[in-house]
Amino acid sequence: MKKKWKIWCEAANDLGFEIQSPVYLKLKTGKVLKPEFLVVNFGAVNGTLVFIKSDQVWEDQQEIIDMGYTFSVFNAPGIHEKYNREDFIEILSEWGWCGDESKKPDWILDQEE
Repeated sequence: MKKKWKIWCEAANDLGFEIQSPVYLKLKTGKVLKPEFLVVNFGAVNGTLVFIKSDQVWEDQQEIIDMGYTFSVFNAPGIHEKYNREDFIEILSEWGWCGDESKKPDWILDQEE
């Protein structure tokens, strides 16, 4: 995974979730999306694809959802940005756990509806 996403790797190591990179998602049209990485078991049945620009996914968002993924767009962390455990717990809790319930991390916060 690219060095600029180091804090996501730190979060995965600390909180015990899985990130996959590189990821290539081939759409029905033949177009291939190249997200920065995939966060497994969060957001949707196949996980959350993380992109750096919304225009990378805007026109394909429904197909991404139909394929069992969701997506999020983040700016790459700044060079001096530090890992903040509470921030990641909040983000991942908002996305929601979509994996095996018996493996659901105990740090996930309940979300008010």
